[in-house]
Amino acid sequence: MKDLTPRASRMSKQLVKDELAYVESVIKADKPAFEEVLEHSGGEGNVLRVFVDAKKQMPMRAATLLLSAARIAQLVPIEQLQIIHTAKVGEQVNGVALVDSLPQFKKLALFGSALLHRNMPDISEKTIFAEDTTPEHINTMEPIVERYMSTDYYIRRKLYERAQRHGGNPADFIGARFTGTHTKFLHLHTLFNAANIVSPKRIVTVGPEQDRLTHAACSGVGNIMPASLTVPSVQVLTQHVISPFSIGSGGEQLLDDVLAGNDSNCTAHSYQVERDLQHFEAILRMEA
Repeated sequence: MKDLTPRASRMSKQLVKDELAYVESVIKADKPAFEEVLEHSGGEGNVLRVFVDAKKQMPMRAATLLLSAARIAQLVPIEQLQIIHTAKVGEQVNGVALVDSLPQFKKLALFGSALLHRNMPDISEKTIFAEDTTPEHINTMEPIVERYMSTDYYIRRKLYERAQRHGGNPADFIGARFTGTHTKFLHLHTLFNAANIVSPKRIVTVGPEQDRLTHAACSGVGNIMPASLTVPSVQVLTQHVISPFSIGSGGEQLLDDVLAGNDSNCTAHSYQVERDLQHFEAILRMEA
């Protein structure tokens, strides 16, 4: 008997059940956009994106998000996997100097490239590591984002609470992230080579639980933007409870330590951090 369940629902369940994908959920409101992604079974125009926070220190655990995204890319038809360092946005919005964050991203890119090449060569060959550029219209986006947030008190309050902890202007951050997740206008510079950068017609973004709030705000902004300026957007949330780009409470192993050959044991003080590392332990222990 033919399965009449929508493809998006079937794929969402498959992603959650797949052990290596490490997926918590696909945002339910994104199911129509997910259907559009899956309709293009050859992947043409489908881009899967991971946004890497600008950091002065990068946990080794950051590589686990790359592995999760690569596995998702094996299950969902895509043309390109884009690992994007939010360097310029991090510098302009959050005040993290590019001179501090770029070396960390380069190390993650080299480490991640080796892991993908060894374990998922089919995805490795269609993966790029790239830097973002500060969108020229980031300042013009602020009033649009503020207009949306004036209609959603809960989102506004949560974003400003986050800004108090981490700094930055929430409207600028959402405007910049919206450009990367809901439009084709984010300009990228590849890190290693002059590989062709696919301009997205549909975007699937993979990120930790913390991205739920960000995506909700971006989707709200999208609802008041002209449809001609946006593309279908899908958010996949992984099981990372603590952002893989943030050092967990009590500390955790840094990528610098791994690359220097110091203490390769996947242990940490936080249960959530240790769970992430142990889930991908077999792959992470392989020499990169």
